[in-house]
Amino acid sequence: MSVIEALRQRLEQWQRLRWFRICASVLIVVAAGLTFGRAAYEGGRFSDTFTVVFDALVSDENAIWASDLQEKGEVVIPGAGTFTLDADLISTQISPEGQILDPLNLTSLLMGPLVPEGYPDWLWSQPSVAWAMAIAMAAAGLIIVWTGLVPLLVLVGSIAGLGIAVASWSGADAVAMAIGAIGVLLLLFQGMVRLAVPCLEGMGRGGAVAATVLRESARSRVALAFVVLLLVMLPLLPLTLDLGAPLRHQVQSLLDRSLSLTFAMVAVMTMAVGCSTIAFDIRDRHIWHLVSKPLGTGRYLLGKWIGVISLNAIVLVVAGTFIAAWTGYLRLSPPPNSMDAGRDISIVNDEILTTRAERFPDYPRLSEDQIRSAVDRIIREEPEYVQYAEGVAPRALIRVLREEVVADYHRDQRRAESILNESEDPWQTVHFSGLSEAKALGEPVRIRFRLLGGSSDEHQRMLVGVAINENLEAGMVGAFIPTVRQHVDLSPDAIRDDGTLEVTFVNLTHVPVPIGTSWRPANLRGLLEIPPQREPFAIFWEVEEVEVLYAAGGFVPNYIRSLLVQWVRLAALAAVACFAATFLSFPVACLASLTILVGAAMGPFLAVALGFFTPPPLESVEGVGATIAWVIDSFIRVVSMSLVYLLESFGEFSSVDRLIQGRLVSWGMVVRSIIELGLAWCVPLLGVGWVILRKRQLAIYSGDS
Repeated sequence: MSVIEALRQRLEQWQRLRWFRICASVLIVVAAGLTFGRAAYEGGRFSDTFTVVFDALVSDENAIWASDLQEKGEVVIPGAGTFTLDADLISTQISPEGQILDPLNLTSLLMGPLVPEGYPDWLWSQPSVAWAMAIAMAAAGLIIVWTGLVPLLVLVGSIAGLGIAVASWSGADAVAMAIGAIGVLLLLFQGMVRLAVPCLEGMGRGGAVAATVLRESARSRVALAFVVLLLVMLPLLPLTLDLGAPLRHQVQSLLDRSLSLTFAMVAVMTMAVGCSTIAFDIRDRHIWHLVSKPLGTGRYLLGKWIGVISLNAIVLVVAGTFIAAWTGYLRLSPPPNSMDAGRDISIVNDEILTTRAERFPDYPRLSEDQIRSAVDRIIREEPEYVQYAEGVAPRALIRVLREEVVADYHRDQRRAESILNESEDPWQTVHFSGLSEAKALGEPVRIRFRLLGGSSDEHQRMLVGVAINENLEAGMVGAFIPTVRQHVDLSPDAIRDDGTLEVTFVNLTHVPVPIGTSWRPANLRGLLEIPPQREPFAIFWEVEEVEVLYAAGGFVPNYIRSLLVQWVRLAALAAVACFAATFLSFPVACLASLTILVGAAMGPFLAVALGFFTPPPLESVEGVGATIAWVIDSFIRVVSMSLVYLLESFGEFSSVDRLIQGRLVSWGMVVRSIIELGLAWCVPLLGVGWVILRKRQLAIYSGDS
């Protein structure tokens, strides 16, 4: 017997002993508390003391602290302690008149000696992250001990430790961290699988089937290959980031690549596991025993589906934990060559790792009478329609004219003419409603826009004015770059008590752009009276290119809701795979599921393309060839519309895109995904699959086989 086998057997014996499990659990909890827990405690205490000192230095009594520092070289702040500072530094922070020049910088200097040592800055400066990591470490260790994974822990820990030692010795610290993360993720996956199995077994016969799916997935080549590949590739993704890029680009790239990779790998794994677990049971005749009473085909199929989505949930939790932890590490690790690390971190926190809800303008709509009047006027006044002025115009023509009238009206609501157009005002006002929540929060409100006009050259800088609630005398001016998204921050007091806000864009393209990039107050009416000093042009914007953004919570809850939406999408895909496997062989079922996945992902793009693919009215078609082409085009459109109706909802719930952009993934979106995907997809597919299994001849008894 080899030494490794003997060690494995000894560990197997030890981990069955209760005293060993209790001692190991105590050691794990203590280790988590003395490492990450202590870092969280020290970071929280430092943060609290920093706040007390800063509040004292900006209070009305700050002259007292400044005088003490100048006279004694130290200051005693109640609730914080005694702080000393070098005389040379004191002269740079306090003016001869006894005024503190920069309270924030002075606070940082006073707190310098109290910075926690022995921990990386990104850890202790985020106490919530450190506490989360302490809890995760303790939970993972307890799962490993109480689910019998101690031998695997020793094996994986030894291999990972050797890899970390080699990488650290060669100076590749990032590779060492990736190797350690791979080992932790593999252990966490196995532990969560073993923890989920008894939970599922307690759900009855269907739960027992689901637990069997998890056991098979933990050791089968089909599922384990995808899981291991994903958990190995995820920690290696940070190595592909451009370390010279701004921090915000690194964070966005990490979130985009990691979440997209996770969903793609888990989606393919879902199809493979969902199809194999049923198709192989039928092929190998295991189903003969499984669907016999008292289990039944319904519980069998439901149990298989629950097992697949449970596996998805475990993989998403493991991968999501790593992505969140690495994002927390990255957010406070600006590139070493960054010119303004503080600004870079601020942009990441305010624009990416945040949650903002959006409101779009309430554009007015034409009434039916207004549309009819406009169409009648066009028919009477346009020479090409003169033959219909006294009679009845064809329905196809009226439909086309109605669409043109509505489109032109909406286009005019998103256009600000130049001062050369004397028939129109050189400004346009958009109305927002439903902003009472934003006003109540008291946080700054952001107006985000993307303007177009002229040649839409990104190298142009033109002047535009922004007025709030139609107050053109007290607006703001700034440079806008065509086709580039920009924003202006407002005080929440700008929102009216009824939750409405009016934003007016004033066309000032005839005025030269002043030096500087900041927005500044200006009298917009006065600027409109300036004679043109450069060639002006009309400016306009697309429907959803002007919006109001406001704070709507933190990043972590938004991140969790985003993963929930992804899990619901995977649950729908699991239902497709289980349904296909009830009447197709494994390779054919996988191909059918993959086809549905690709079609569902393309649903939104297909819906947009259909807007540009409209066969002409039948009345305008002449000739046999044109009629045949019209029939073919109409048939293609009907089929495409049917596919869009069935599959579009899958691609609509792109929660990852909203998360990366700092947009709110609301609970409403989660509920809609459950209804439109969980109920509209899963229930019918599993129901039809149940009927197929009931009607299908699953077993033939030949007498001796």
